[in-house]
Amino acid sequence: MFAKIITPVITILVSIAVAVVLFFMLMLGLNGFHGTDGGRGLFAFAAWGVFTALLLGLLSLLSVNFLINRKQKSAMFAALVVVPVFAVVGVAMNFVCLIIGIAVAEISRSSF
Repeated sequence: MFAKIITPVITILVSIAVAVVLFFMLMLGLNGFHGTDGGRGLFAFAAWGVFTALLLGLLSLLSVNFLINRKQKSAMFAALVVVPVFAVVGVAMNFVCLIIGIAVAEISRSSF
């Protein structure tokens, strides 16, 4: 039962930590953009980052549940497999969020 609770929490915390680091990279990448254009990019990154963290938490919960109940694996094994896998997936998804944030700022600058 403990693995089912702690695994999504750890996954969400890792995803948020990666998003915070990438947020500062985004701030450097948006250097030179006007305030409103950069703000739209930051908002897009933040919205996708929160969505990504919650989605990864839900998927890690379902994965742990699947490994424990269907595959008859131990809770420790399930947690040790799921957390690193979704941490790597979270880094990739947050990097995509970074690119989306820059793209939104660029589209906003050229369109408005």
